[in-house]
Amino acid sequence: HPPLADELEVSVLGPGFGESILIHAGHGHWIAVDSCVDSEGDCAAVNYLDAIEIDHSNIKQIIVTHWHNDHIRGLSKLLDWCKEAEFFCPTVFVMDDFLEFVSANSERDISQLGASTSDLAECFNVLLARQQRPRFVGPDRVLSNLAAPPLQIFSLSPSDARIQQFLLLIGQCRAQRGQTRRAVRDLHPNLVSVVLRIVFGNDAVLLGADLQEIPHNGWTTIATTSQVLNGPRATVFKIPHH
Repeated sequence: HPPLADELEVSVLGPGFGESILIHAGHGHWIAVDSCVDSEGDCAAVNYLDAIEIDHSNIKQIIVTHWHNDHIRGLSKLLDWCKEAEFFCPTVFVMDDFLEFVSANSERDISQLGASTSDLAECFNVLLARQQRPRFVGPDRVLSNLAAPPLQIFSLSPSDARIQQFLLLIGQCRAQRGQTRRAVRDLHPNLVSVVLRIVFGNDAVLLGADLQEIPHNGWTTIATTSQVLNGPRATVFKIPHH
């Protein structure tokens, strides 16, 4: 059954680590954070919402926390289904260095966004067809501020320093012209992972995505510099599964 109008519901989906999260903020307002697929390869979030008869128009925000396969699989299906949702992502997703890297390491270099099999690439194709621009997250950024239902969404990361470190790693893996393309090492996409603070009236939820403290002091940076931690303490904390 769907939640009642005045109920806050946090649904954690995935193979066991919360790769996708759905939040009912009250009065039919839903937020989707990341995406994953079920054992049949279908988008788990779409299946769940469809099963409890939630109309696609109720999903108001889709927020992507970082570029990791287990968090973006099925994302294009979710975006295509949620036809009225705003799409939020880290700014690194549209930076030239990242787009060139995605294209160079895709199965087929069909565009600057990579192969047609890429969920991330397909998301930008969906946005392009809608003439809709993505919105970007960053430290201490207000993503939503509503009076009814009383709702505030803040992104707490990634910082400019983490983005630069991530792009530096990408540059080190780029093959030069005439070189054989090698397997890509772990690029630590968690460097640019997006932590979210969602405030519902007198309650709050903290979603840690996959941000790591070691290396690079990800959580220390938030704790010592964030300007949007005032207000209610979070009663729900999604622990980073790394």
